[in-house]
Amino acid sequence: MNCYIEIQSRKMLKPSAPTPDNLRRLKLSLFDQLDIGAYVPILFNYLPNSTSSYDDDKLEKSLSETLTKFYPFAGRFRKDIDPFSIDCNDEGIEYVRTKVNADDLAQYLRGQAHNDIESSLIDLLPVMDRLPSSPLFGVQVNVFNNGGVTIGIQILHMVSDAFTLVKFVNEWAHTTLTGTMPLDNPGFGQLPWLFPARALPFPLPDLNTTTAPNHKDVTRRFVFDALAIENLRKTIKDNDTMMKQPSRVVVVMSLIWKVFTHISSAKNNGNSRDSSLVFVVNLRGKLSCIAPSLQHVVGNCVIPAIANKEGDEARRKDDELNDFVKLVGNTVRDTCEVIGKAESVDDIPL
Repeated sequence: MNCYIEIQSRKMLKPSAPTPDNLRRLKLSLFDQLDIGAYVPILFNYLPNSTSSYDDDKLEKSLSETLTKFYPFAGRFRKDIDPFSIDCNDEGIEYVRTKVNADDLAQYLRGQAHNDIESSLIDLLPVMDRLPSSPLFGVQVNVFNNGGVTIGIQILHMVSDAFTLVKFVNEWAHTTLTGTMPLDNPGFGQLPWLFPARALPFPLPDLNTTTAPNHKDVTRRFVFDALAIENLRKTIKDNDTMMKQPSRVVVVMSLIWKVFTHISSAKNNGNSRDSSLVFVVNLRGKLSCIAPSLQHVVGNCVIPAIANKEGDEARRKDDELNDFVKLVGNTVRDTCEVIGKAESVDDIPL
């Protein structure tokens, strides 16, 4: 642990009410299987507020109450019992409280000259062991000298995609602020019923390993201004073969893909090469032919997709971005059509 950070307490926080017997075993969906091995980290930074102060008891109580609706988060992955299910046994989540010896997050990061920013931020997250018996979800509450708080979260992707995690955080925040929980029930069983887990044609990540991968990751952060993205969307020419009104995400992905192909071409004496873009498709709201209610479903409702571009395709400077947007949009459409028409999960290509 970083010398600036002092652990005040650590415990397994359980749901405030036991999970009913009929919900004790949650089957995995096909989409859960595809994301089974990784924890997803996220940090929320809150500046001190003159009208209210940090209340750990209130935050912990509301978290415990929210877990009763998101009960798989407090369960365990029991590969020895059933490799395709979560034992929703209320064992709890990792809950850590720390005191940070810095006025705020900015001062803390300035004091980490020996570390890069990424390594320093990792210390604000709960430590999660990649073992089958490990908690699926962890929360670390870091309190700064000025009263500000940074909440670090790690969750196993097997039980949640980004949509589900945002829904959980919003409900936790609502319960903390109002003292009452929203009335709607997330309903984790719908996706496993529609898309049950199956034997995959490739091996899954081994949760028993704690060895770091033998490679170095290089990350870069690019900021796209909202107005610039909107102006870029307006340059996209609409036609019968292109998706209508491409989203901001599609436009930005297409732009990045285009730039990379230009870089590759420049390094290859001006010759273009075949290229592919791998991205994740959120299926919510796109499979209305089989289940309109999937628009708000929780769990993992995403699937990887691949858009391909041949290197010998003519490059036209006036509408080249259109070509990339079209390829991405058509890939999203085709992926959703294949899944929507599949008679069983065995018909879904992976």
